[in-house]
Amino acid sequence: MSDYQHSVKTPGPLELPPPTLRPAARPTVWNRLVLYILRPLWAWRVELAIASVIVTVWVWLAGHLAKGSALLVVVGLVGVVVAIPPCRGALGYLLYRSRVRRRFVLACRHAELATPNDRVPRVAGFQLTPAGECCGCGFRQGRPLQR
Repeated sequence: MSDYQHSVKTPGPLELPPPTLRPAARPTVWNRLVLYILRPLWAWRVELAIASVIVTVWVWLAGHLAKGSALLVVVGLVGVVVAIPPCRGALGYLLYRSRVRRRFVLACRHAELATPNDRVPRVAGFQLTPAGECCGCGFRQGRPLQR
């Protein structure tokens, strides 16, 4: 047998597996920050953006009016947005879509579809159907296909 040829021995059923040659990864402070703080904040970005807009409007109005009056104006504005059916529908769709995206990521992690660097498939598109949701099914460039 020459130097570049070698034989491989197949381990038997009672033999131990070979030792791991790569050491376990030790996350840095930055990795932990991304994993435990920034990634969950990004998953809740729609809700956080809505809440930050409401708080920003309240703070701005509180600088010009009394705090109680500013609170009443903000509650009134939120009530108007919720009372108008097209606005309520668009807001409900936006919140529902973000919830479906979070649940899809959770389902992918539960199914162990995460890669070694902790990436999971993402929802490329979203459409409500009579049976539920269609996530990325039949979509091209963000628009549903015509049937």
